[in-house]
Amino acid sequence: MSENEWFLQLIRDGKSRTEAAEAFYQMLERRGEIRSHLVVTYRCPHRCLLAQVLRTDRGLIVHRARYKLSPGLNSQASSESGRSKNTEDGDRRWKASTFYLDQAVNVTLDCPVASCQYLREG
Repeated sequence: MSENEWFLQLIRDGKSRTEAAEAFYQMLERRGEIRSHLVVTYRCPHRCLLAQVLRTDRGLIVHRARYKLSPGLNSQASSESGRSKNTEDGDRRWKASTFYLDQAVNVTLDCPVASCQYLREG
């Protein structure tokens, strides 16, 4: 099955574009094929994975790695409702996210370091 057919099947199965992008990234990860689609990887000076941009038949997808912030920075940079919705533990361990580049309203590729605790805390 081609990438395009694979994506179309996910859409037919009722998945959103974001869910399809997430599923595609997970499939590439399971198969060990991330590098074959990788356009660029962003890392902090401490080598933390910040984001990966991958090329697919359906467009570019961005994968932002899961991360953890210090308690002080976390409370400054987020709301309680945002933390409960977007973290793994309801507090500081933020979930990974994968989406199409054209869906990235608040994410810029020229400054992907906003999620890195080392760079934000100095």
